[in-house]
Amino acid sequence: MAGSFTARSDRIQREMQRRGKKPTESRRYLRLQHRLSEYVKNEVRRVINRVIELYRPQRLVLEDLRGFFSKGYKEGAYKVWAWRGKEEVRGSKRGIWHRGGVCCSCL
Repeated sequence: MAGSFTARSDRIQREMQRRGKKPTESRRYLRLQHRLSEYVKNEVRRVINRVIELYRPQRLVLEDLRGFFSKGYKEGAYKVWAWRGKEEVRGSKRGIWHRGGVCCSCL
């Protein structure tokens, strides 16, 4: 799924560069970046909730997401995954504690 976001993002960037404009001036590009950000947020929450539902851990240790990525992703997609994912993990820590009493720490 992220690969299709990257390909579309690259295409929009090339088109905007040919026109002499910045990608951030394109509503299509901004909408695509927003959709990617929401996708990452949804996936991170889904995975954390699934782990808690299946294994009912007393403690959950969340690692840095940089090791998750392969070299196949473009730098822009990598940044969105890493920053948005990290943001969601930090935000989810409070929700995890309130819902299930799971102690959560980040490495």
